Amino acid sequence: MVSVAHQSFLCQEHLQSLRRRLKNVQRHARRQRQDVELCGLTPRGQLVCLSIYILSGFQANVAATFLLEARQSRKRSLEPEIQEAEATDNISLWFRETSFEKLCDLQDGKDSSIHAEASKFVSKWRTAEWVAQQNYECGLAPTYDRLARKYCAELEARNMGYLAQPLLASAEGSDGRNGCAGRTARAWCGRFCRQFAFARKRLVLGGDMPLTELEEKVF
Repeated sequence: MVSVAHQSFLCQEHLQSLRRRLKNVQRHARRQRQDVELCGLTPRGQLVCLSIYILSGFQANVAATFLLEARQSRKRSLEPEIQEAEATDNISLWFRETSFEKLCDLQDGKDSSIHAEASKFVSKWRTAEWVAQQNYECGLAPTYDRLARKYCAELEARNMGYLAQPLLASAEGSDGRNGCAGRTARAWCGRFCRQFAFARKRLVLGGDMPLTELEEKVF
């Protein structure tokens, strides 16, 4: 026979088990609500996204690209047909609901780590725009060192040049051979190309170009 003390112990054990299950359910529900509210980002990721929105000159597509990349890295992918629309809507909503003081802090870079991450992403975006312009308008494919130097120049323009020093040194050949871009610069360029879906290959000429026009584009 089961004693009264043993029955009491089993009841307490069962009650504790129910409490643990309830806590797990509540924790899961909170995470789901936060995923909806933050569009799959962490609270810090939301601040980085808002900082990118501000630093890019309020270009929602730049911040939306960061949001979707960060969401994908956290394995919280959206349906393809609603990705961009939902991202843009959430960014606009966050901006409207964030206090003026907090927005000023983001613009002024009060949190150095958030400001640095946002500055790096915006600088990469501007560099990607420059690469596309070089490809489609000038018919040129930038070299590793030019690509790295352009990114470093974008960081310098945002007073974040200290973040670019190792990459700039490598682009100038500090860890390379015969003055060519070194391993650090080449590795960075590889990651950059994958992030923005650039293929590293020779551009196909669309036709003969007058020498004067070619010289104007190159020089």
